[in-house]
Amino acid sequence: MDKLAATGQPRHHGHHDDTDRHVTPSTGTERYLAALWEELLGVDRVGATDDFFALGGHSLQAFRARHRIRRDLGVNISHADLLRTTVLCDLAQELDDMQSDLEL
Repeated sequence: MDKLAATGQPRHHGHHDDTDRHVTPSTGTERYLAALWEELLGVDRVGATDDFFALGGHSLQAFRARHRIRRDLGVNISHADLLRTTVLCDLAQELDDMQSDLEL
């Protein structure tokens, strides 16, 4: 068992390497998150399969992202859920699901 598994920290399977295949964000929420992460993290070309922490993000930036998501999308995701859902397309799906629940 590696250190991350032993500490209970989430595994980060995302990537950000120009030699890897870039997956273009395809939904409105994915595009919003990609632009937000590019701004907060100071990186270019965030893809749908990129991981927030692999891109250099940390918990304070996640807190800032949470604030912007709440302000811009009207979705109040918990800080714990945001730290747990670190791959862009997975987070976008969770936010979309939360928005759908709000509309019911």
